[in-house]
Amino acid sequence: MAKTKDQKTRLLSLIALLWNESDEAHPLTSGDLMRKQKQAGHECERKALYDDLRALSDFGFDIVSSRGKSASYFLGRRVFELPELRLLIDAVQSSHAITPKKTRELTEKLKKQAGLGQRALLEAASTGRVKAANENVYYAIDTLLTSIAKDKKAAFKYLTHTLERGAVYRRDGEEYVVDPLSLCWDGENYYLIAYHARYEDISHFRVDKMDCLRIDDKARDCPAEALNLDLAEYQRQTFMMFKGEAEKVSVLFDNSLLPVVRDRFGESAQIRPVGKESFRATMTVHLSPTFYAWLFTFGKKCQILSPKSACEAMEKTAREVLEQHLPH
Repeated sequence: MAKTKDQKTRLLSLIALLWNESDEAHPLTSGDLMRKQKQAGHECERKALYDDLRALSDFGFDIVSSRGKSASYFLGRRVFELPELRLLIDAVQSSHAITPKKTRELTEKLKKQAGLGQRALLEAASTGRVKAANENVYYAIDTLLTSIAKDKKAAFKYLTHTLERGAVYRRDGEEYVVDPLSLCWDGENYYLIAYHARYEDISHFRVDKMDCLRIDDKARDCPAEALNLDLAEYQRQTFMMFKGEAEKVSVLFDNSLLPVVRDRFGESAQIRPVGKESFRATMTVHLSPTFYAWLFTFGKKCQILSPKSACEAMEKTAREVLEQHLPH
């Protein structure tokens, strides 16, 4: 029994060695592995080492070996490729929702997924971005995911900021009770998408503004259409242009703005050339001041074609801005 137990721990020790201390540029010889195994408290003869390496390979680990008198070994294929780890680390470093402490912890965990010689390539310089001051978001995400998994309502108080008093609770501290549907990351922030029975509609809340968050005892009881909500479409329409009336809009753009329109709307925008210098883009958006402000940034390089109500709203917004800024 003791021998069987030692064989199991010896195997675990061997894969840990290969994971943490080897890669293509840093293979370990059989002598290295036997010595390190002995230092870890495992008697390991050469035959036993070969048997263990074969067992790990048969199980699915990519144990790569060289041939010759001084054969060496390293762990080849891993869970993440190096470019994937670079992307993940950059996302963590850039996130406003993650504290500096949690950023360091997550970065180190991700670096350990790479081979020994590759970790230096994953050193991340500080992005200089504003980071969250506390870890409430991290723990709130865990609570909200648990609430969804258990099919329970979530309850919280919601913060806002005032010039006079700083951070204060909305509704004088009244608790929000919602049916959580999903979490999404947009721009710099995490949001909870939830069904709000008070308004009989889907709402979204900034997770970092939630306080006193808890899982409610009551089960979610939102309508079936809320549970079956196309979350990707909701996020695309709502977070792209904020709330407003959803409507199909056609806009004439200068050809130079094609990359911008594609970046913003992806393949959902229907693009048609108009002459040699412009194109018509038709897409469904939530009409709002934010959408019109986005169009204003392009000046004369864009023009709303339809519907007429959107043209009128754009004109009204422009007049209001002029009246606000022209000298009286």
